[in-house]
Amino acid sequence: MEMSEAQWEELHCLAQRQGVLALVYDGLCTPFPSASDTSDVMPGTMATSVTAAPGTLATSAAVDMMPVELAARWATEVLENERGYERMASVIDLQRRAWEKRGLEAVLQKGHSVAAYYPVPEHRSCGDIDWYFPRREDFRKACRVAQENGLELKWDSDGDVSYTLSGMVVEHHRKGMPQDTPEQMLLMLEDHVLKHAMVMGVGLKQVCDVAILRHAVANRTTAAQCPSAASTAASHCPPAASSAGVTAGQSHNASRSRWSRLLARAIEHLGLDAPVPLNGSADPAASACNADLAASACNGCGFDLAEPRGRELQSWRRRCELRDAQRLAELILEDGNMGLDKENRFSGFMKRASLFLRYAPVKFLSRWLSLICGRIFRLLHL
Repeated sequence: MEMSEAQWEELHCLAQRQGVLALVYDGLCTPFPSASDTSDVMPGTMATSVTAAPGTLATSAAVDMMPVELAARWATEVLENERGYERMASVIDLQRRAWEKRGLEAVLQKGHSVAAYYPVPEHRSCGDIDWYFPRREDFRKACRVAQENGLELKWDSDGDVSYTLSGMVVEHHRKGMPQDTPEQMLLMLEDHVLKHAMVMGVGLKQVCDVAILRHAVANRTTAAQCPSAASTAASHCPPAASSAGVTAGQSHNASRSRWSRLLARAIEHLGLDAPVPLNGSADPAASACNADLAASACNGCGFDLAEPRGRELQSWRRRCELRDAQRLAELILEDGNMGLDKENRFSGFMKRASLFLRYAPVKFLSRWLSLICGRIFRLLHL
């Protein structure tokens, strides 16, 4: 399909605003098989980029169709993205050695860790460097190390710390989770997307992170064959529901499942392949638990899934979920990369309040309460 110069510019601006400039370039360089050629196409697989090694860029018929000036500019930006990735890797290595030298336990979160799952890690756009310190004392020591090196620390409303080191924004977090398996990383990413979508918004960059981790989880061996996956599933899977009702732990797991499923539907609506079981869980053991939760929840309301009224309830919920997934997809396209382009954060909050009150009410209210308390605390200590 031929595109005008204005349409190419619009595509470039959209990719830039969403933080996926290099990924879109990869997509333009990816040869898609013809309708008759299905020999190498498997359901649920992602196209592999033909992008050359970092520092040299592949080309294609689509790239050749771009206006010459835009093609040169886009290629330059992709190469700069690669250089930014290498700079970030150097800063991470520098800090990791500093933490180890002082005996501090630090876990790298998101960003650079997620990039390793991409076909071309250097083409995931750089963001912040996020360190999670499981021990409170290590968190304090790490902040002192940064201050002793002349860095200006900024505290946010969540009690986290940020500063700039060698042109990179570094953040210290007191809350986080281990990142030993794709399952753990996916859980953390889904929570991260929820946290920002409720307030500032998220963009396609964060959506691609979730989609690529879903593929990593789907491509792993079954939980029975992988002890680490089984232990992860067990840690997030509540005990079976009793006839007395759903426990607080089960309610939390059901809420996570609802948000996970909604996010998967929104990703699919955006045209990305995000494999996920129909009940929205990332692993088989948790899937079984969520199925039990759904059944017990319906039975607790007087509905049996085998009865017509139970099936009607399921059908109604599915229609509502698809509608809300479309709304979430629209918000993602409006927000841009982490909502950085949003001018009026309050109006954005009002537009999304009803959506997140349905799918993550406790997290939504606690998030805003935390932000308000943090803002008051900062004003009192100015």
